[in-house]
Amino acid sequence: MDKPCLKLALMLCVVLPLAACSSGGGGGMPAAPATPSNVSISAPVVNIPSTNPITIATGASPNFTTSLPAVGTVFPMDNAEINLTSTSVGPETDQGPQLIYEGTQTVNGNTFFTFRISDGALSPGDVVIPANGSSVTSISGQYTLALDNLNYLVAGIWAHIPPPGNATLGTFTAGYQTPAANVPTSGTGTYIGSGASVGSPTAGGAVGTVFAPSGTGTIAAAGIVGQANITVNFGSGALTGSLTNMTATPTSGGSATPWNNVTLTGSVSGTSTPFGTVSTISGSTSTSGASGSFGLSSAATGNFAGALYGPNGQELGAIWTLAEPSAVNGKAAIGVIGATKQ
Repeated sequence: MDKPCLKLALMLCVVLPLAACSSGGGGGMPAAPATPSNVSISAPVVNIPSTNPITIATGASPNFTTSLPAVGTVFPMDNAEINLTSTSVGPETDQGPQLIYEGTQTVNGNTFFTFRISDGALSPGDVVIPANGSSVTSISGQYTLALDNLNYLVAGIWAHIPPPGNATLGTFTAGYQTPAANVPTSGTGTYIGSGASVGSPTAGGAVGTVFAPSGTGTIAAAGIVGQANITVNFGSGALTGSLTNMTATPTSGGSATPWNNVTLTGSVSGTSTPFGTVSTISGSTSTSGASGSFGLSSAATGNFAGALYGPNGQELGAIWTLAEPSAVNGKAAIGVIGATKQ
């Protein structure tokens, strides 16, 4: 696959206007109010599937680079999801979203994956969605899916606007999870998402979306992108990490400006499921604060959750959230991490 490093940052200009900037008919967002008013931005929710079959890595293949999944392969999504209107951002929960792999397409020399999304109440198999940030419309509404891949995981952003209805926007990771028995029991592992190398399937990085009051009674949004550095102590199970060199680019136009560094504190553990025991990660997020219209204060907190991917924990993927404690005129962010063990 021709995959720039987590090129989701480049696709946010497509995904976010779909969810945040539509107005009028056609199932879009309500028109902005005529006069400024308070907006409500509540903390997103991290959703981890508990009943869907887990797709466990059984060896070096299949994978997302040299030995692609069989068409119809189902991947549960670790998912941070919001419900979005022109004046509010709120948590959205569902019954366990899933990606269903449908092969690849090539357009103008660019090859990309296609998937179906089963999202709780939505019927699976409704529409095949190209994972290149373009939108498709079906009887269930308008969909957009933008993702990038490492070798064993995909990480991305998806949006859905039902006819009619408010937009749902989610960030997710999915793929071939590591059996807990294959994770080292001592030593440490460092996972890096450099977000810098074009054309490398192992570059990884941190990508997301931040929401803030526009100042005119509506919600403003920006795409955020940066680097990830995460250390796992396999003996104690402790996990520490940071997202650094983060920048925010308004979806309405404008230049990238520095954004918050994000601190990750948590653990890695073996999680038993009806389908096998896999190695998962979870914990909390915090920040020292940042200036600018999209910067969050040091009071902002959140969560992260994800898993190790590959037969021996070669990769790490996670979803993360960060939000101000007050929903009225507050700010919130959701994002994904993809990183490779060094």
